[in-house]
Amino acid sequence: MNDQKKWMLIADKLRKSEPAEWDDLPDLGLYMDQVTGYLNRQLSAFMPDGGEAPLTSSMINNYVKSGHITRPTQKKYSREQLAALYMLCSLKKNLSINDAAALIYFLTEQGGSRGAYNDFIALQQNTVHEAFNRLSSLPPEAEEQDLTALALDLALRACAERLAAEVLITHLIQKDDARIARAHAAAEEKRAAEEARLRAEKEAARAEKK
Repeated sequence: MNDQKKWMLIADKLRKSEPAEWDDLPDLGLYMDQVTGYLNRQLSAFMPDGGEAPLTSSMINNYVKSGHITRPTQKKYSREQLAALYMLCSLKKNLSINDAAALIYFLTEQGGSRGAYNDFIALQQNTVHEAFNRLSSLPPEAEEQDLTALALDLALRACAERLAAEVLITHLIQKDDARIARAHAAAEEKRAAEEARLRAEKEAARAEKK
């Protein structure tokens, strides 16, 4: 198989890949080995042939321990957890696990699990198609210089876009931390006011007895 045929097949494979939509995700609860089997099939289009599995049971255990996904119920993983794992595995090649988990958290806060996941896979498909349309547009007679130039352009764009994403995620985290701090401060202020009210009532009661 010549090189051009090879990249055309890869581009075609990615264009045809369609992650399961929310309503098609299993909703009966899956055990660990079922989760890894199901999601590795879903993610296979985005992995090089012969590459390592994008998701293992050890990874899932680590994500649970780190709080990146919620704990399973009676060792079964729900549709919400499958969606979160799919998004986490899709993002972790370009973002740190902490940043990827934070981004998924904000998406889910804004649109719920269903909305976050469906928006995610729609945008994922668009960006994948856009990138691989450029690859498949290479002419059969493309020279090594043309391949190098396109590879460099794609790599530099990926680096710049990762940096931009990290800046935005950091900003979102800082805003969320500030919101949580304000909520804690308000709760503390309310608690202090309630204590002051109770003290005043006790003092008033003592004064009446005198």
